[in-house]
Amino acid sequence: MNDPKDYQTHKTSLEIKPLPSGIYLAEYSVVGINAKDADAEKDFYFLVADNKIIYQSKTDRNQLLNELKLVNNENGKPLLHENLTFYEYTSGKLLNKVEGKTDEKGVFKLPTTESKEYYRSFLIKQSKTNDFQIMNVYGNTISDNYNANKEDQSKAQIFTDRAIYRPGQTVYFKVINTKLAKETESVISGLKQKITLLDTNGQEVSSQDLQPMNLVLTTEVLSCQKES
Repeated sequence: MNDPKDYQTHKTSLEIKPLPSGIYLAEYSVVGINAKDADAEKDFYFLVADNKIIYQSKTDRNQLLNELKLVNNENGKPLLHENLTFYEYTSGKLLNKVEGKTDEKGVFKLPTTESKEYYRSFLIKQSKTNDFQIMNVYGNTISDNYNANKEDQSKAQIFTDRAIYRPGQTVYFKVINTKLAKETESVISGLKQKITLLDTNGQEVSSQDLQPMNLVLTTEVLSCQKES
């Protein structure tokens, strides 16, 4: 692919003849970049499979409760009583290997293991066809009756006197601190806090450590930085 040096994004494509089912690694190099540069050589993996995994039912509460279905790519028909091998990974390290099978409708679930890692990947293999699928799981196992409101929580609600400020203007604001304990919300008084004002680049403009004596903190100590 030629470089027209116009600082625009260009795309190209490469035709690959049909490949057998499996996991493949593609490598490419970028001409004109120093060989020692991290961007000089790149690689990515891709999967070739005759089948795919779709959702039969899905919940955001616990991804391990999702019902998955193994179907044929061409006609969408489910694969019944298909033997599966689950390889559970985190940070490139194999944690568990579990055997499983689809049911009479081609439905299955990811296995529940003792792993408590927040981010995990399941490599799912069909030994009969050498097909592979990858499913990513976020979060630890959460039971169906989990209620976040039953856990103690605290938050700070900040209110400013206007939505937009000009450079150099004073920011008047109020902070109300509340806590949620045993599903009951109440106001917190006398809480030590550091109030920081950041600019659009994430740089600190002004900050102050405060400890209000009443329930609502009112102050005018922060000012917007003037334009240079």
